[in-house]
Amino acid sequence: MLFCLASIFVASGVSLIFLIYFAMKNSQQLIASIAGSISWLIALSVIALIWLVLPFSHQHYVLIIYSFIITEVIRFTTLIGVHYFTKKFDEIKLVGLGLGVGAAVCQVLIHNVPYLLLSTGDADLYLLNPVIGNFTIVAFNGFCYSVYLICSYTSLSLLLHLNKKDIIYSIIFVSLHGAILIAGIMNYYVSVYLGITLMLSIDIITVIMTFIILYHYRH
Repeated sequence: MLFCLASIFVASGVSLIFLIYFAMKNSQQLIASIAGSISWLIALSVIALIWLVLPFSHQHYVLIIYSFIITEVIRFTTLIGVHYFTKKFDEIKLVGLGLGVGAAVCQVLIHNVPYLLLSTGDADLYLLNPVIGNFTIVAFNGFCYSVYLICSYTSLSLLLHLNKKDIIYSIIFVSLHGAILIAGIMNYYVSVYLGITLMLSIDIITVIMTFIILYHYRH
């Protein structure tokens, strides 16, 4: 219980600290954070509508496919839109950090926290492994996803601002997003332990790649 509460605190708390800092020190980052939150809220809303309309309540892998497509389209649309806005007005480069923080706040506070609070039993919490605890898994998933969102948005935005043609980085980050969603499927159908291991591995790779990109293109 302490671990899952810590996961929620870190995932939402760190992001909110960033938002407060942006509000006090950096209006461009704050605008980017708001844009990230709104765009991710739109993505979550579209996914929720698909879940309600289409008849595949027990076919989670179908929802994962739709989630992947929708979030990637909205994410890159937001990145490009904010990129041209900041480029036009000669604003800061790393707006991706703001976008990632905004998306992470939306993901945790709009999706993960209400899901945990409104769930009434194991059936509502994915029927996950009771040894680990359903509550812990949902909280941990939110934490891992938040780390991925912040790092990938930051890296992709930096590459876009610097007009780098390293398309391989974009492909890798998109692939990692698909992998983290696959980890969610593994939690359902394969093994919670395997799903957690995959999520942690994805986060480690994402963080390492982000630092490499920040170092490589620091000038």
